[in-house]
Amino acid sequence: MYIRENLRLHIIWKLGWKSVTIFTVYSLLVCLVYGPLNFHSVAIPWQPVATLGTAVAFYIGFKNNGSYDRFWEGRQLWGGIVNSSRTTAVQILEFITSVVDAPGLDMPPPPPRS
Repeated sequence: MYIRENLRLHIIWKLGWKSVTIFTVYSLLVCLVYGPLNFHSVAIPWQPVATLGTAVAFYIGFKNNGSYDRFWEGRQLWGGIVNSSRTTAVQILEFITSVVDAPGLDMPPPPPRS
């Protein structure tokens, strides 16, 4: 996994040159067979491709929606945790530093300054 603020072209080439080369050779072979050699049995009709594309779009859309829902639920839970911890911290600080107003109790003297 590559983690950096910017991604340089030589890093992309270093990580993916094999895939790019194989895809380029395959594409050139298909274009050569279909075009100059006039071998049209490798042609794919557009209807199944469009249908599969639509199905994949729906699938990815629903997966994206579900993942965003999980993200939002986690964000709400984390916000609740943060709010509860802040409330607890404020209550603890108030308990520790508060002056009790009860009969017969005086305010404690301030700490000496050094």
